[in-house]
Amino acid sequence: MRWSLVVAACLAFGRVAYGHPAVTKPCASCHEDLHRGELGTRCDGCHTTTAWAPSTYGLAQHVKYPLDGRHVGTPCSGCHRGERPRVTFVIPQRDCLDCHANPHGTKFSKEMVEAGCVACHTTGTWKAWRVDHRAWPLTGGHTRTACAACHPGTDPAAPASAFRGVPRACEQCHDDTHAGQFRGVPVKACTDCHSTETFRGPFDHARTRYPLEGVHADLACVRCHPTTDLRNGERAVRWRLGYAACSACHASPHPRIAVTTIECSACHGSTSWKEISGAGAGFDHATTGFALRGAHASTACMGCHAKGTRPPSACEACHRNTHQGRLTGPCAECHTAVAWSDVRTLEQHRRTRMPLTGKHAILECTACHRRQSDRAWSDLPVDCFACHGERYRRAQPDHDGPLAFSRNCAQCHFTVAWSPAFDPTLLRASTNHDASFVLAGSHRATECASCHVDERRRKLVRCDGCHTTGALRTQHRTRITAVAADCLRCHPRGARR
Repeated sequence: MRWSLVVAACLAFGRVAYGHPAVTKPCASCHEDLHRGELGTRCDGCHTTTAWAPSTYGLAQHVKYPLDGRHVGTPCSGCHRGERPRVTFVIPQRDCLDCHANPHGTKFSKEMVEAGCVACHTTGTWKAWRVDHRAWPLTGGHTRTACAACHPGTDPAAPASAFRGVPRACEQCHDDTHAGQFRGVPVKACTDCHSTETFRGPFDHARTRYPLEGVHADLACVRCHPTTDLRNGERAVRWRLGYAACSACHASPHPRIAVTTIECSACHGSTSWKEISGAGAGFDHATTGFALRGAHASTACMGCHAKGTRPPSACEACHRNTHQGRLTGPCAECHTAVAWSDVRTLEQHRRTRMPLTGKHAILECTACHRRQSDRAWSDLPVDCFACHGERYRRAQPDHDGPLAFSRNCAQCHFTVAWSPAFDPTLLRASTNHDASFVLAGSHRATECASCHVDERRRKLVRCDGCHTTGALRTQHRTRITAVAADCLRCHPRGARR
């Protein structure tokens, strides 16, 4: 009997519950408002008529404070506290700091005012920071370093983490293992040699005053940079050597050559000490004060440096003086390094008492220097008569006769040709007659006064003194005058020779 009453009551309750859609009365008219008016008078926003629990309020309805990240998995009672069934759903907390403590104190007041905690943190996890590290970009090994390594906690009374005021210079975080070697002039920063990828990375020696080439590139660093004991008992590698010259490490096998005069690199290469730069090997011998030219350029180094010493630069130190000391000047005045026989005759003769001009320039050397076997080139006379005396005696008119011509042939003759000669009186008058009107043929023997009517005005010339009208008619087909100006129009350089 009892069970039948229970079943009947349940069926009656079920019919009432499923019949609620037809009820128009508010829920509060039958049910007690457990929320004390916090959520309004309508219950169907969170509950159904089928069952009071569970509630239909979910993430989609949590629009005033959207739930994401870790907030999704947080129990409702984590924020909506109170003893059931009197749970408080309308709460004033809306900012992060309403629920979470600020471990930074006042260091990020500006960011907190502008965006709050979300400026750096996310709701997924508190340790997933969204930090703009552009002020000090993280590269290399710094990207793998824990934040706490640079941003450690300070004393217990201070905020948990220090993110501002962190030093940025390398030496403020890393120990100077070089014992201050690079703090002197010129000052070198850590980044000049090291990168953030690794502290012991490869070093580019080309950035120093001593690039490594040849065998130097294969040497271990310790060969030049040893570990040194410091005064304070510590040990450090000596990186700044203070020298870059070869002589600082290598002994000189040339005791007669001062290292301050010629550097080792002027003759030796870095590939091998025995690789001596010679002719054609890139060594500029001119830097020694003795440029290699001509035959000297093809001579083997040991031809002059037989004993590894610096030979004298004078020619006679290597070449025998074939002139037996009769010429006092240096060999270079007449000879070149191209060939011993190339004496540059014309050029050298211009520096002597007898420059070669005219037909003298095409004569063989033996025509004047007949005693070649004696190698005597400087004991010849330079006056014309010494070579042309016989022609002087046979010349007409008789030069030794009453006219008594000078034995200085250059007063009347050219080196271009012995004849025709010119009148020396015109030269004494500062006039070169052949330069204006060549005296050829019968003009050579004509008296000056025959043409120059006024001695004071030598340019005033007449032709009719010798060329009469009858003679001119015979010599010319057309009618002409005997005026000198007319003659010179047709014969500006004089008569034919």
